[in-house]
Parts: sequence; C-alpha cells; structure tokens
Amino acid sequence: MTSRVIRLVLLLLAGLSPLVASEPESLRAAIDLFRAKRVPEARPLFQDFVAEQPGHIDARLYLARCMNLMNDRDEAIDLLADTLKLAPQNPRVLAEYGAACLHRAGELGIGFRALGLARRGRNALETAARLQPGTVAYHEGLVDFYRQAPAIAGGSFARARAHAETVASLDPLRGKLLLASLYAEENDPSHALDLCREVLAEHPRHYLALYTFARAATDAGIALDEAETYLRRCLEIPPSPSEPNHAGAHYRLGLAAQKSGRPDDARAHYRKSLELEPEFSKAIDALAALR
Repeated sequence: MTSRVIRLVLLLLAGLSPLVASEPESLRAAIDLFRAKRVPEARPLFQDFVAEQPGHIDARLYLARCMNLMNDRDEAIDLLADTLKLAPQNPRVLAEYGAACLHRAGELGIGFRALGLARRGRNALETAARLQPGTVAYHEGLVDFYRQAPAIAGGSFARARAHAETVASLDPLRGKLLLASLYAEENDPSHALDLCREVLAEHPRHYLALYTFARAATDAGIALDEAETYLRRCLEIPPSPSEPNHAGAHYRLGLAAQKSGRPDDARAHYRKSLELEPEFSKAIDALAALR
C-alpha cells in the first residue's frame, strides 16, 4: 500500500466523526479535547468512559482514533474489531475498521499480515459502501485502495473505475476528477485532460482540477504550456490537507520545464519543491538526474 492510500484512510478517520449531542459531560469533555488536538489528554478520558459504558459506539470510535493518532495501530484495530461485534452492520464502524486495517497494511508493506489486513480493510469498506451507498467517502476510499493495491491483495483498475463512476453519480465534480486521475494512470491522458477541462470550464480555480490536469499532462509530456499555466494558478491557491501541496506543484512545474527543454527552469522548481518539502523523493531524484 502506498502513501496515497494511507493519506486517504487517515482522512476517512478524520472525516467520519459523528455529531454527538446531549452526551454525558465526561464524554463531551473528552471530545472537546480531541477536537482541540489534545489527543494524549483525551485518550484516558475516552478509556474511562468506555470502561464504564462498553456499549457506547461513538466513544469507542473516538478512542480508536486516539489510538491511531498516537501510533497504536494494532490496539485501534483490536478495539474496532471488538466494536464490530457490538454493531456488525454499522457503516461508520465498518469504515473506520477498514481504514485502520488499510493504514496498518500500508505501514507493514509486503507480507502475509499486510495482505490479510488489506483484504479485511477492503471487505469492511465494501460492506460500508453497500450498506450506505450514498456516502462518497466510502467509495473514494475504495477507489484509492483498488488503484494502488497489488493484484494479490485485490487491486483492480476496473473496480476502481466502478467506484469512481458511483462517486460521479453522487458528486459529478469529484467523480470526474477521480476518473481523470484513473485514466491518466491507465495511459489515457487525453481522456483525463478532457474531463479536467470540463470541470475547469465551470470552476477555473478548482485546485485539484488544476493539479490533476497538470499531473496527467506532465507525466505524458503533452499540453505542457497549459499545464504550466494551471500549476502557476495552483501556487496562488492554498491547497486543502487532502490535496497535493505546493511542493508538488513546483515539482510538476520542473517536470514541465524539463520536458520543454528548459533545464535551468526545471532545476529552480525542483529546488523550490525541496525548500518546501526537503524529503520529497521525486524532486530529489529529478534534481540529481539534471546534475
């Protein structure tokens, strides 16, 4: 599993936080600490609450998130597996269990345990999507799983496309960008660029549409002038935490310049990318190759 899958499942964990109203004061205090990013302080409060009320699903989910954020992945998985016994048809529990398994599989890399966790995570997310088909996040998680996972773990571009098409039926803009990204990875950049242009015709400053176009174009070595224009526009817009950052935009500008025969401009952008993200391996390799 790659870093993109890990990033996606972490966003699932963050984004599916239930709204809690009229809860006991001790639980509200723990939730307030969690939302204030004071996770080490929140965790023992959730633990005490779950010990007193072991059937409280929301408290269990928050405790599992604390464990994940504090790098206690296996504890989180065990807690969520136990929670599934209490609520086997709860889509939120299934999704968080699936996300936690995929995250841990990504950390473990290749191996029997990683493959087992990847399959369990996939199956849990598939069940959540089947039980609650209108939740875009579940389908997006499955798109990124199927596009990145090895075939032995169930990876499949056909299944990724199927979930991306479901996203498109629920949220046309997000679905088009997911499909564009998939087409680019399947060596169909023209189709990818056309979908991005459709989005940009209505949303000319949509960061992810701009970046997705540029990624497809610079990888394929086509429409490079257009890609550079869009990447410079990206640099004027703050990306969200789930979007490629400005280090990525500078790397793509470097790639466009390099493929356009401007090595000095390429070096400048690769260096800027590394100023923003010193461990960015693609920029490191690209700059070393130019030297």
